[in-house]
Amino acid sequence: VHISDDAPFLQFGFRRGDLIRQINGVTINHVADFKREINQRRGNSTNIFSVLRLQAVIPIKVSVELPIVY
Repeated sequence: VHISDDAPFLQFGFRRGDLIRQINGVTINHVADFKREINQRRGNSTNIFSVLRLQAVIPIKVSVELPIVY
């Protein structure tokens, strides 16, 4: 899942063009996977995203409630 300019996730440290590969160790292959995982984890206090940025995989720790994704 690619991050766009208007994505609410920019406030969490994501950048335009980031590719989300995992959320808390769960592989994200499709937009449906991303939506499912985000919406299931909304109550979690901390979530770790594995992001591909400029050919390097980096973790992004998000310690706030995640937005609803439609």
